[in-house]
Amino acid sequence: MYQKCYRHSLFLAAILVFDSLAMQAQTIPNADFEVSTACPTGQTQIARASGWTRPTGGTPDYFNSCGYNIASTVSPSSGNAYAGCFTEIMYTPSGISNYKEYITTQLSSPLTAGVTYTFSFSIAHLYGASPANMMPGAINYVDLPANEQGYIGAVFSTVSPVTANTENGSANFGATALVDAFGSGRVLIPATNTAVYDTASRNAWVTVTLQYTATGGEEYMTLGQFRPGATSLPDGQGAYYLFDNFVPTLTPLPVSLRNFTATLQGTAAWLQWTTAMEQHNKGFELQRSTEGRNWEPIDFIPSRAADGNSTMPLSYSYTDAAPLQVPTCTVYDKLMLTGASNTARYNPCISTGRQCVCTLILCGLYCISAA
Repeated sequence: MYQKCYRHSLFLAAILVFDSLAMQAQTIPNADFEVSTACPTGQTQIARASGWTRPTGGTPDYFNSCGYNIASTVSPSSGNAYAGCFTEIMYTPSGISNYKEYITTQLSSPLTAGVTYTFSFSIAHLYGASPANMMPGAINYVDLPANEQGYIGAVFSTVSPVTANTENGSANFGATALVDAFGSGRVLIPATNTAVYDTASRNAWVTVTLQYTATGGEEYMTLGQFRPGATSLPDGQGAYYLFDNFVPTLTPLPVSLRNFTATLQGTAAWLQWTTAMEQHNKGFELQRSTEGRNWEPIDFIPSRAADGNSTMPLSYSYTDAAPLQVPTCTVYDKLMLTGASNTARYNPCISTGRQCVCTLILCGLYCISAA
């Protein structure tokens, strides 16, 4: 007896031309922090990065090679500048145990309800002794504790947050976590992203891609750590994250995926998926692979949307009558969206144990076991 596993990776990517103005990509001002109103002369001066603000009592920092910087510890991901925030810190001399810093920017226009947007950026975290010119100098920078990982990300809102939107208001320096009730929605970097929370990002940059489905009207994006409560870090330790090199646009996906499942029926694999919204979608190309790199086309499933456009949920299914079988659970199927212009882009889906890492979001994995 062995375990038959079929791993199904739903992968949607396309290069499309959108006719609707409502589907335009929203831009992030000064996405790489290069434009400044003045060179920073010390900490707490994020407002000198054009288009970025300090929304609460926390004091995020702006680093630029033209002035205050910590380039001897971490150089910019690109250009000359980046921003940084304390995500957690324990420092009893100042009575600090519940302290978060945030940075906020206003998008070029409001997000459209029901549209899923993707955005990418570079992220790093300080590790080791404090840079000589950073206060408090007694802090040793460490990884976030395991139970405090998975809360870094972005909250989208119709108004900019203020100190009153934090869990303790003006108490604790007005710098506690933003309450869950604030904002229209948030997207977080999961704790399973070890590149962000572990050794890979210690004084080094890694790239993150996130997606957010808008409720409508969101104009502000705020970044930081959204975990409520005091940290479990020992006294004199802090977790401090750096942000740089945002892709300048929040790009609307042509398809918003609601779910994707796979069910074993005898020796066949039954794939089902539902879209919440489609724009200029010609259909889905189904492919499969044994190692996630070389793909074999199986079939093409046309879009059920009239002219490829729909704002209503649409359901699809496909039966793979003879799926590839291996005992180590490394078989993939993927769906690729094809735009009305008949152009599409392939991006790799890479196996990492029983997970899959995609360069674009919309990758669901399902392993079906049978005796």
